[in-house]
Amino acid sequence: YFAFFSWFRVEQFREILDKRSKKYTGMPLYHFSQRWMQSKNYLWFVRIQSLVAFAICAGLILMGIIGPLFSVAASPK
Repeated sequence: YFAFFSWFRVEQFREILDKRSKKYTGMPLYHFSQRWMQSKNYLWFVRIQSLVAFAICAGLILMGIIGPLFSVAASPK
């Protein structure tokens, strides 16, 4: 699911970049650099989102492994 989600995001981003490069060819460099910075921020947002999702998945897996171990260790023999 998440791989598809990130792929969809990348495709969306590529489309936006294509539109922008066509739209801003006649614009001054200042405006273009501003837009580029905004797109960079968007990239960082996607990266942070993927990091958060990865952390949640890792946490769930770790809980799945460690939880039973702790319950076995805590239960009296």
